[in-house]
Amino acid sequence: MTATLESSIERRPRNCLGVDVEVTCDAELGRAMRELSWLESRVSWVQSATKAAIDAAKEQGEKKLVVTVEGTKLPIANRIQQLTAAVDEYCTAHRDDLLVGKKKTRSLSHGDISWKQPAATIADGGLMAKLDELSENSDGVRGVVVDAIAGIDVDCEHLTAADFLKVSVSLDKSTILAAYRKGMVTDEELAALGLSVTIPPERFVVKPFPYTSIESELE
Repeated sequence: MTATLESSIERRPRNCLGVDVEVTCDAELGRAMRELSWLESRVSWVQSATKAAIDAAKEQGEKKLVVTVEGTKLPIANRIQQLTAAVDEYCTAHRDDLLVGKKKTRSLSHGDISWKQPAATIADGGLMAKLDELSENSDGVRGVVVDAIAGIDVDCEHLTAADFLKVSVSLDKSTILAAYRKGMVTDEELAALGLSVTIPPERFVVKPFPYTSIESELE
């Protein structure tokens, strides 16, 4: 964008319509269209300038995301990975000493360490496809629902109340997982239904506290 055009984009054109807009002639139509053109261009210019400023700020910020360790400059992200891996290895090896009772979190001077249990997952090997087919089958679940509402009168010549319904069946995953954890259902029994439960291993999490003092001493 040239300096002249940029300057014109910053200034609202002359002879625009007033606050109470009304187009009553071709001349006013032209003035309205000219201002619309300017407004759209100004929006694009402001957005472009804002993006450029953000990109420049990000570029400057990226240059600061390094840390010098014993004379070697390292990306902060890499240093975080190094320290987290070392903390993970130590805490895993000394988990019984670090945790108290059944707790899975330990608060240290500069942050928390914990072991989190990711959510279990249920894989469906075809049960829902069979249930969906059953749901739409007139002799299946849909048939039960249709029979239940058969007495409802609908003042419609060509349709019945059943025509307004879409019947569906879904897995009650919370109940399945609860039963699985309590040992009320086995992997073999779930497999017979076309289901399987996967409980991922615990995940080690490091959550440092906000750094509050440049003079903070190592504890």
